[in-house]
Amino acid sequence: MYNSPLFWFRMNAIRFFGTAIILLFVAGPLVTLVLDTLLWLKDDQASDIGAMLSWSRQLSLLAKSVVFSAAVALGDLLIGVIAASLFWTWNTKFNRILAIGLLSMIAVPPYMHAVAWRFAVDSLNGVTGSIGMPAFAFKGWAAAWWVQMMALAPVGAGLSLLGLFSVDTKLFEAGRIAQSDLNSFRRIVLPIAAPPLLAATGFIFLYTLVDYSVPSSFLLTTYALEVFAEFSANHSAARALLISLPFLALTLIVLILVLELLRQAAVRPVSVDAAWTCEPFWPRWFTQLQGFATALLLLQLIVPIISLGMLTESWSALAGAIRSASDEIVQTAWTAALAAIVGLPIAFFAALRICEAGRYWWLLVLLPIGIPAPLIGIGLISLWNNVATAVIYDGALILVLTYLARFLPIAALVFYAQLRRLDPMPVDAARILMPNRFRFWVQIYMPLMMRTCIAASLLMFVLALGELPASLLTIPAGTGTITIRIYNYMHYGATETVAGLCLVIPLLTIIYAIFLFGVAGSWRFFLPKIPGKKT
Repeated sequence: MYNSPLFWFRMNAIRFFGTAIILLFVAGPLVTLVLDTLLWLKDDQASDIGAMLSWSRQLSLLAKSVVFSAAVALGDLLIGVIAASLFWTWNTKFNRILAIGLLSMIAVPPYMHAVAWRFAVDSLNGVTGSIGMPAFAFKGWAAAWWVQMMALAPVGAGLSLLGLFSVDTKLFEAGRIAQSDLNSFRRIVLPIAAPPLLAATGFIFLYTLVDYSVPSSFLLTTYALEVFAEFSANHSAARALLISLPFLALTLIVLILVLELLRQAAVRPVSVDAAWTCEPFWPRWFTQLQGFATALLLLQLIVPIISLGMLTESWSALAGAIRSASDEIVQTAWTAALAAIVGLPIAFFAALRICEAGRYWWLLVLLPIGIPAPLIGIGLISLWNNVATAVIYDGALILVLTYLARFLPIAALVFYAQLRRLDPMPVDAARILMPNRFRFWVQIYMPLMMRTCIAASLLMFVLALGELPASLLTIPAGTGTITIRIYNYMHYGATETVAGLCLVIPLLTIIYAIFLFGVAGSWRFFLPKIPGKKT
């Protein structure tokens, strides 16, 4: 069957259409922007390009944005590695659940942390003011850095824990014979885990650099916000792209470095099920650092819950906030869910292409991670705002395309990690013994990839729920999302409504997770029945 011409014709057709879809969703917005810019330059509309590109101001703003993003990434790296070093020593199956739980905290958008921490500091100032102590000024770059770092600290800890999983504990235990546990950790574990750890730091850096939601909530301007402001003022995609050139050059360099680090990472993580022969012994000062880092992670979880709960004040206030934004909640939920479901096969095919084609597909698929979110929105406008695609652009489907353009690379990374861990020998054996391709996919391959599908789909869903910078530009007239409603209310001071709506996002995440696990559980009806075993 696999040698028949019809089979290979179908495979090549699937490969062609899959590649075309990836290029359309991932590279289409940027390619359209480049073409629009070339046409703009060709028509001699760039006579004032020198005045438009105020290099001194833009380079200064870029430097501030880089310093801010680097400070956030380094802070999360320190918290993540120190906390992960504690979790890593537990060496049980619980660590896997813990890593997933930490990564799932990305479901809470950073601007929600801005609301929570501002309220917490105001409450603290009220207490200190009553006893005559000076108030703490929670504003400026320092406040934005703290909020962004705390928002992404669980992500840094989860990725750091996954990085430590790639180290064979036998190497660490061998080193403990000749030197202290801390030196073995520093000289053996950290160098081996360095590629995934530094790659995680690079992703946090890029995530912070391309998003402006937290700095703008503290009335600060970043380079990503400058791109949004430029397009809002002139409605010129070409001008927005030209202004973004220094930014894009920097993010491209960082992205290439991250890709090289990922390529150097261990192919398969070592199993974490075995118990330690002797648990590591750390110096007192290091255990105190581990406790401090873990306390920060707990604080990151406790402050939003308590602050948003206190701001909401009552169940009736929460119900009122939900009723007032019912249309936005419904639209956000179904567009995010549709993007998360439609994006699964596309992300899976992209991961396959990365495994086959190497670094060029790496760069192509992951390029949106290093593009400012407003620029992706502008590219989507240029790509879909025409007569032929008016049905898509004027409806809610443009939001689905926005979410796919931004978050398909993340889902592709999840699939890629699983494909590299998957042992190909039993899969190939099953493919040979089960010539029916439909049965092979349904009964063999899908059960193997089910957890990965759940993780990728849930990750895309929660990221779509919190997406703001690109959807602010692509949102159809007369409609809205819960994220945009929260963002607008934040600037009007409607804290009670903002808190109530912020609590809706975790609720939607839980509902979607229940749906995914229900689908996964029902998959057993497609599996062959074992005689004498109840299903």
